[in-house]
Amino acid sequence: MNHSIGLNEATILEILGQCGESTIGDIAQRTELVRAISEGAIYVALQRMISRGFVSIRKNKAVSADGREREIGFYTISGDGMRVVDEYRLAANAFTKLRTALGMA
Repeated sequence: MNHSIGLNEATILEILGQCGESTIGDIAQRTELVRAISEGAIYVALQRMISRGFVSIRKNKAVSADGREREIGFYTISGDGMRVVDEYRLAANAFTKLRTALGMA
């Protein structure tokens, strides 16, 4: 299994790990506190992470304000997702320490 993830995926997984089941709108709102990620980019990242087993989705039907029936996805981090974001965090910390040791920070 390929465990490499980018900053967007790491940010989304971190949010799901801390906040639990969330919609794309919930995730977008929370990413604004760290860095802005569009809902479209969040959706693409979530689909990629679902296919890799890092995230699962539960769908629920709801009626929108305009009366249309919609399907809303509720996303949850998996055990593999927790492991991959932990690996990302460790690598980021090691990189920061290396830059500090080399006087680049």
